Amino acid sequence: SALEKRDRRPATKPTRKPRMLKIYENPTTGETVETRGGNHKVLNAWREKYKSANIEDWIIETRN
Repeated sequence: SALEKRDRRPATKPTRKPRMLKIYENPTTGETVETRGGNHKVLNAWREKYKSANIEDWIIETRN
């Protein structure tokens, strides 16, 4: 009925699961970076500077 339609809530988008926190440590400098995404300024600089290194191997901890 018309009354039922009026009482309905608008459809909401499902919420996205939060990304894991990753903590990286540069073995050369000892510098650490915490990020929830891969497009981080410092990580990108490391990828550019240490082209042959796999930066993902530098992860020392992951958390929710």
